[in-house]
Amino acid sequence: MEMLYRRRRQGISLTALIDVVFILLMFFMLTSTFTRYKAVDFQAPVAAVTETDAEQPQRVILRPDGSLRLESGAVIAAEEVPSVDSFETGRPLVLLPEGESSVQTMVTSLEKLKGLGLAVTLGRAIPGSNGQN
Repeated sequence: MEMLYRRRRQGISLTALIDVVFILLMFFMLTSTFTRYKAVDFQAPVAAVTETDAEQPQRVILRPDGSLRLESGAVIAAEEVPSVDSFETGRPLVLLPEGESSVQTMVTSLEKLKGLGLAVTLGRAIPGSNGQN
């Protein structure tokens, strides 16, 4: 006896397969966590001072090479880790980027100074000194 008809093999339905793939994709997207990069915490400058006898902040100039120039004229090299003794305790600190200081240089310096336990505020950029110390 010869077979009158051949049975045709049924394929897998792609509609159901695509639904499952999208459900898995949504599940992994909603349950995944993204790495949060470390944020630099610094105090914002105050617009107006109500007290007349408020202390003037210490101004520290950040050079484009990463070195710090203090009010006293002392220079702390970029590779050198500053000590707390270099700064006056009790006075706030304002970091003034000079010339073409990069954002990475500013962030690195802010992290170093915050690591010392100092209250640091980022000030406005000042023009470069054109090679003067």
